[in-house]
Amino acid sequence: IQARSPALTEANWAGANAGALTLAKRNDITSRSELGLQLDYASGLNGLPGAGYVRASWAHYYQRDAGLSASIAGLTGSGFAVEGARPARNSALLAAGLDLKLSPAVTLGARLDGELSGSTNRLGGQAQIRVSF
Repeated sequence: IQARSPALTEANWAGANAGALTLAKRNDITSRSELGLQLDYASGLNGLPGAGYVRASWAHYYQRDAGLSASIAGLTGSGFAVEGARPARNSALLAAGLDLKLSPAVTLGARLDGELSGSTNRLGGQAQIRVSF
């Protein structure tokens, strides 16, 4: 994955930028590999057709840089660097989902995703109702 951030300098409404924050241009590349297993399930639940899955995998980040160079405009020697949050080098990825077909046009679904490591945790989920016309 590649992310680009252009160089920029803050400015006020009058166009003056003395004392404004100046950020250096960045081009970042990050990559990670994943290895895992997914089990799919299709059957009925209380007479309703349904499908689900459970996924578990291991993720390994190769590049994890999150630094930023900045300075204060008009102030010589004011340069500084900021290190942002970096993901752990290795983490476990967990996911599960279930869809129930309530009628030919209505489906109820739920998803849960997580990335877990020794230093960071990320959990997310969603519930949805899909209606087809």
